[in-house]
Amino acid sequence: MIIVTGCSGFIGFHLSKELLNNNLPVLGIDNLISSQNILKNWRLEQLKNYGINFIDVDITNKAELNKKIRDINFSGNFSTIYHLAGLAGVRQSVLEPKKYYNNNVMGTINMLNIATEFSLESFVFASSSSVYGLQDNRIPFVENETLESPQSPYAFSKLFAELISKDYSNISSLNVSLLRFFTVYGPAGRIDMSILKFIHNIINENPINIYGDGFQERDFTYVEDICEGIIKSSRVDGFETFNLGSSQPYSIIKVLSILKEIINKEPKIEYLPKHYADVNYTWANIDKAKSLLKWHPKTSLENGLEKTVDWYKNNKDLLASTFEKFN
Repeated sequence: MIIVTGCSGFIGFHLSKELLNNNLPVLGIDNLISSQNILKNWRLEQLKNYGINFIDVDITNKAELNKKIRDINFSGNFSTIYHLAGLAGVRQSVLEPKKYYNNNVMGTINMLNIATEFSLESFVFASSSSVYGLQDNRIPFVENETLESPQSPYAFSKLFAELISKDYSNISSLNVSLLRFFTVYGPAGRIDMSILKFIHNIINENPINIYGDGFQERDFTYVEDICEGIIKSSRVDGFETFNLGSSQPYSIIKVLSILKEIINKEPKIEYLPKHYADVNYTWANIDKAKSLLKWHPKTSLENGLEKTVDWYKNNKDLLASTFEKFN
């Protein structure tokens, strides 16, 4: 059986669905303390229809986590943990740093302990391009670069969790892959991230807040491509770090221009001061993933945005109430 933490989150949902579609038994772990999160509950209901085994537990509570996993009536062994659970969001982490360190660092330590206690083969950790922080030269980020300037508690929490995961690979037989995701988007995405917010606001003719001049660039990566890379990374022996991105950055203004053509509506843009925790650009060098994982993204930004807009239109009622509660 495979463990997916954060299974009702955005990437965890798509990964769990992909694994279940391939007839692989999945134990999903998530914390449903927020009954207000309509979209998260929707994702979980979809996964239950696919046959996921699910336990509701906070990964920072080690005793309860161990007990609930041991109580699973499963004959066989766990093989891989895909650790996607944790708190996301650069700006929110500035407001609640302690909460981010607890969830993203202590939660990761607990899952690493589970991996070693249950003699799992592989541990895949969802990190972030945020760990690269500010870069002086506009070149693709490479995995072995020295990381000295993360810009937020979120970025630091991911970097600390990376270092701890690497240490576990040194003191155990656990295979560990660290995956630095670059601005993942797609259907059933996070409503606090730009793409789904842009689509919602354009369709509903709401103003769109742009922090800065709009020419900051992000390496937008479609979620199904990310899931393929996640699965392939679990087959790697030893310890490795991989960038998973499109390796083709786009400015925020360009993204809005593409969405304008797809939706056939003019975005209403309001410019606000740049947030100090935001970086000017992200750009993944994916040579290592291409070489060792035989992975490369297949979905163009235009195609991925079209799929995401279609999903939004098919789930307008769900998203209307979700954005209402979020705002």
